[in-house]
Amino acid sequence: MLAIHCPEAVGLTRAGSMLGIELDEINADVKDALGEIANMVAGGVNEKFGQEKIKIRIGNSNCDHGEVLHCFFSETQSSRCHPLRY
Repeated sequence: MLAIHCPEAVGLTRAGSMLGIELDEINADVKDALGEIANMVAGGVNEKFGQEKIKIRIGNSNCDHGEVLHCFFSETQSSRCHPLRY
């Protein structure tokens, strides 16, 4: 799973830039745009790991918003958290 966390204002600005419109609330367009950013990042990660012959699995994308995000992994799954600064 790839999770992108950002303040609401950043999400609105990034999504608005991608769509060429000004956005003032989280809606389906914002979620779609941020989901596409996650897909682009995941594709780049997958390609880089593939060049190194490292196999990874990235699940389907999902976009949600709120104050708190909980991620649950099974005992057989490994997870890494790598914060990106903007």
